[in-house]
Amino acid sequence: MRCGRGPDAERGNALVEMAIVIPLILMIVFGIIEWGVFLSRRIDLTQGVREAGRQGAVALYNGGVASCTGTPTDQLVCLAKSRIGVTGVAVHVIGPTQNTVGSSFAVCATYKTVSITGLMKPLLPSYAHAETTMRLEQAPVTGLTTGGDPDPEGNNWSSCSAPQ
Repeated sequence: MRCGRGPDAERGNALVEMAIVIPLILMIVFGIIEWGVFLSRRIDLTQGVREAGRQGAVALYNGGVASCTGTPTDQLVCLAKSRIGVTGVAVHVIGPTQNTVGSSFAVCATYKTVSITGLMKPLLPSYAHAETTMRLEQAPVTGLTTGGDPDPEGNNWSSCSAPQ
């Protein structure tokens, strides 16, 4: 039996080091992936609201989506949801005070964020919001009104500011 350090005495060191480092690396990688998914959904939310607002400004409320029917407000809500593409999103439109050219209206959206792996849950906000304010460039024929989905946070869309 040999006493002291030799090649045989350090065989398990690499395995122990790997057992410590691999979970840390996996946590970092999955954290980056989860943060990327959150940012992608946030960008989708912002872009969908912006596109619906733009279509509302030029009075093309359904944005060419044939399945979006109903009042101009219903069509904008449907268009925003189809452009956002995130399940569970709620959309709200704050109509102008007067349906004349130059009047402002807002399109707001929110959804409850979800953590895929659970690693980033403490760092993610509970809800993601996006809103845009536009001015009517073409007066709506039937009028754009306030309406849409109920607020998932239950605060009556206080996160969405009324247009000035």
